[in-house]
This record gives sequence, structure tokens and C-alpha cells, in this order.
Amino acid sequence: MKQAEQRKEQQERLEIARKAQEQAELEAKTKKVGNKRVDKTTGEVVDEYRTFKFTAKVNIQQAQALVEFLKTNDIEYETEVVNS
Repeated sequence: MKQAEQRKEQQERLEIARKAQEQAELEAKTKKVGNKRVDKTTGEVVDEYRTFKFTAKVNIQQAQALVEFLKTNDIEYETEVVNS
């Protein structure tokens, strides 16, 4: 049981390291221009960011899961509590 937990933690650390490496490589090859990321060599737009606004009615557990998803996927977000 403990070995399974250790393997899971190791896999999670490896995934975090892999994402960090990918991000570092992307940033080394590209530059940010406005809301776009452009390849320094070719000038090609490799990623474009847009801002979306939506409202979701969720309970506390769902809100926590949503925030965790956003963090895991490196998505910038803002929260605003609206009582309805």
C-alpha cells in the first residue's frame, strides 16, 4: 500500500517536472507579444490567449475541484463570490 502511494507521488512529481520543462522550452523558443506567443525564429503564432467570462452555480466541493483543475492546467483565473 505504501509503495503504491510512493509510486503515485513520484509519478506526480515527474509530471510536474515534465510540464515545467515543456514550459521552459516553450518560453526559450518563443516570446510573448500581446496575448499571443510567437516563435522567435519563424514569427509563427504558436499560442493565443483569450479571456472568457462565465458564471457557474456550484457547491463548495465543486468550486474547490474547479480551482484545482485550473491550477493543475496553469490557467489564470479570478474568482468572485456571488450570492444567489
